[in-house]
Amino acid sequence: MARMLNRHAQLWILDEPFNALDTHAVGELQDLIQEHLSNQGLVIMTSHQALSMPHVKVLDL
Repeated sequence: MARMLNRHAQLWILDEPFNALDTHAVGELQDLIQEHLSNQGLVIMTSHQALSMPHVKVLDL
């Protein structure tokens, strides 16, 4: 994750990024994702947790 943030990658591929994070850290990561999307970035993410992020397309399988 640190390398991805440091390199300013346009595409983020995240596999269960919220696992083992406390509530504060989840909020921080959601803010980072929202900021990335606002800057024309793209995020592909898997998660078993319900997300409460506006403007995010969710595909339930």
